[in-house]
Amino acid sequence: MPADPAAADAHPRRAQVMANKGGREHENTRAASSEARASDKSLLTRLELAHQRIRTLSDESGALREQLARTLGELRTARLGVVVSSDSHTQVQ
Repeated sequence: MPADPAAADAHPRRAQVMANKGGREHENTRAASSEARASDKSLLTRLELAHQRIRTLSDESGALREQLARTLGELRTARLGVVVSSDSHTQVQ
């Protein structure tokens, strides 16, 4: 005979509580999986948009870099007093 009748009684209740808890966890797992899939889709969309934005910024950066190089070259030649004509002949002033 068990020393504590409540302890003997607690074991079946514990099993029942664990079984009930396990059922809810299973439902939560299914809900989490559904949410995770939605979240994965959302993250993939955000990632694709970020890559597109990076490409756009990279293209803009390259164009600005070329424009800056051209402008700096024009300033350099202006300081040297060199004129570049449209027929590609260089003249010193």
